[in-house]
Amino acid sequence: MACGTQLIYQISEDRARAFMVRCHCWDCPTCGTIRRKRLRAAALDGKPDMFITLTVNPASGIDPSDRARTMIKSW
Repeated sequence: MACGTQLIYQISEDRARAFMVRCHCWDCPTCGTIRRKRLRAAALDGKPDMFITLTVNPASGIDPSDRARTMIKSW
């Protein structure tokens, strides 16, 4: 399923609404951007509600400082 290509309809007595179906994947151009913005906002507010571990492939980069720059850029 492609993100944003399907709709869910909610129909009640007084109105009808449609919602796009999202994939919520970190790699998705739409969902990933939204998720990263929400995660940054939660971290900046100082009220995170989850624990995450950031890792970098040790085979990437030339040395540890290069891998650290990659991680900073990704964050």
